[in-house]
Amino acid sequence: MERKFYTLSQLSLIIKETFYTVFNTAIWIKAEINELYEHSNRNCYLELIEKDVIKDKIIAKFRAIIWGDRYYFLKKNFENVTGVSFGIGLSVLLKVNVEYNELYGVTLIVLDIDPSYTLGEWEQRRIEILRRLEKEGVISLNKELKIPDVTQNIALISSKIAAGCQDFIKHLLNNPYKFKYNITFYEASMQGEGVEKSIIDILDKIANKNYDVVVIARGGGSKADLAAFDSYRLAYHVCQFPIPIISAIGHERDYTVIDYVANTRAKTPTDAAAIIIEKTLNYWLSCTRFCEKIINYSQEIIYNQINKFSFFSNSILKSKSIIDKHILKIKNLSYSLKYTTKFIVNEQSSNFTNLSNKLSNATKTFFHTNNIALENNIKSLKKNLVNLFMLLNNKVVNYEKIINSHNPINVLRKGYTITYKNKKIIKSKSNLTQDDIITTKFYDGEVSSKII
Repeated sequence: MERKFYTLSQLSLIIKETFYTVFNTAIWIKAEINELYEHSNRNCYLELIEKDVIKDKIIAKFRAIIWGDRYYFLKKNFENVTGVSFGIGLSVLLKVNVEYNELYGVTLIVLDIDPSYTLGEWEQRRIEILRRLEKEGVISLNKELKIPDVTQNIALISSKIAAGCQDFIKHLLNNPYKFKYNITFYEASMQGEGVEKSIIDILDKIANKNYDVVVIARGGGSKADLAAFDSYRLAYHVCQFPIPIISAIGHERDYTVIDYVANTRAKTPTDAAAIIIEKTLNYWLSCTRFCEKIINYSQEIIYNQINKFSFFSNSILKSKSIIDKHILKIKNLSYSLKYTTKFIVNEQSSNFTNLSNKLSNATKTFFHTNNIALENNIKSLKKNLVNLFMLLNNKVVNYEKIINSHNPINVLRKGYTITYKNKKIIKSKSNLTQDDIITTKFYDGEVSSKII
């Protein structure tokens, strides 16, 4: 039995007639641009694909052409509307004519491009990723971590050629407060298909290292350039990363999925550096205020002790003055008694010459008796003075102990200091201005410094 067969040209003709019957008008198709080539004749040659989202596998592929003049206008309109460069990796909605050629097979002739679809597709993709992360209960994990008040060890994930990388390093290291930071740089791909794997590999590598914060930095770019950061796998790693992550991707107007799930979103890489510097500054200011409180309290204690010392010193001086006055009175009284008695005896001796003999014994007895009494009084006075001196001496010793216990030198030995400006004690920060020269006194010396 003779077999029926078709020649290739006959089969091509049948296919072509079928195509023209089914695809007799233009249709809209959804596809992803896998390859794009702009020819010198201004034609644009495309390879369009469809992927299985779950398996990430290409399940359909077609060639497409946009003729020169049409390509110029369609590309310009697309980029004006979306703000995105027309290129590889975009999900697009195209109006095409389906054509069949006996030599080249099926070709799609692109007639129009709907830019609003691409914008919606991206936004929808972001929403779906964020919903999935929320459903899995991981979306806020990295946000719940606390960036340390003193952030010193920083892991920077970026590309050396990225302007944002240099902006971050320059702004952080040249901060006006002279804060010191340790930056460890990790080179990563910041554009194209390699972004996801490159950053994930680095995150896995540094997850157990002793970093205070991780910064992912990239300068501005088109939406297509930043599309790699709208990745579920990358976002999932960021969510569960054990170190706080600062996302500094693009410009202020740019938002990616990573920005939503990172601990902190910085508008730009420079802003990321500013966030870290501000956090360090706030901690430094709080420490400064606390130190000022300690200094003021210490100075208050020292001033109180100085006042007490002055009071006790004055009391001792007054006591000594009183004792000296009493001693002087006693001496004067003794001299007065001695000379007065002698004067009276001499003056009355001529009038009592006759009685002198009779009264001689009586006088001797009288003087002897009074002399004993006087000596007893002097002894008693001396004893009382000795007791008074001992009492005052004990008080003086006690005062010296109290004064020594509050001596500013001993206070300084405990770790406190006294600050002078122009040999005057500084009691408040408001007494100081920039470029003032101050002297800080320690128990073992002094140090001069300048207010900056």
